[in-house]
Amino acid sequence: MNIPLTTVVLLLVTAAMVMVRVFWPRIPAWLRYVLIRFACVSAVVQLLITGSRWSTGSNLANALINWFAIAGYILLVLLFTRLRPRWLTTISGIILIIPVFASSILIPLGNVFTPTPNRPVYVAKDLAFERIVWKEGPSSGIDFTLYRRPLWAPFMRHKLGYVPFNNNQCHTAAATATLEPDGKNVRVICPPWQDQSTEEVIRMIRLP
Repeated sequence: MNIPLTTVVLLLVTAAMVMVRVFWPRIPAWLRYVLIRFACVSAVVQLLITGSRWSTGSNLANALINWFAIAGYILLVLLFTRLRPRWLTTISGIILIIPVFASSILIPLGNVFTPTPNRPVYVAKDLAFERIVWKEGPSSGIDFTLYRRPLWAPFMRHKLGYVPFNNNQCHTAAATATLEPDGKNVRVICPPWQDQSTEEVIRMIRLP
């Protein structure tokens, strides 16, 4: 993921939200109404996605929803700093915004600039997996993520679990999965590289 570019864009978004906060009294009432409600809805939608593990079938669309949620969160926090006592709300606002720049937040946001291709591979009728690259370079690896994609809503997916693999462990691009005969577990297999003298790495994901 392009962390430097994501960080720069997030800083620009934060600066834009700071300007909105500074000129808030001059913004028309109808626009303030729209901004506050859009920020609240964006944040709530992202919380629902995170909590329920349901998301759209597009990694790019999910990243855009994440960006809207982060921008809305920053705006709400900055508007909170307008309350009195200013010194206390300002300090609280800074503390609340700093975690936004953590790597766990930046990596999903980076999918806007280097979106992970949607290449689901079906294990069963409604079970599919994707190999999501979480880092490129010498220490590269993937999150082997298992989803349930309901037939009645193929544009949605429900995250069932994931297994991280490092390219030092095995050939992550060749990782695959099979449904166990009991129908309750999925066996994830990551084969070794051709020049490795190690055995394949096997992990299990239990279906809820």
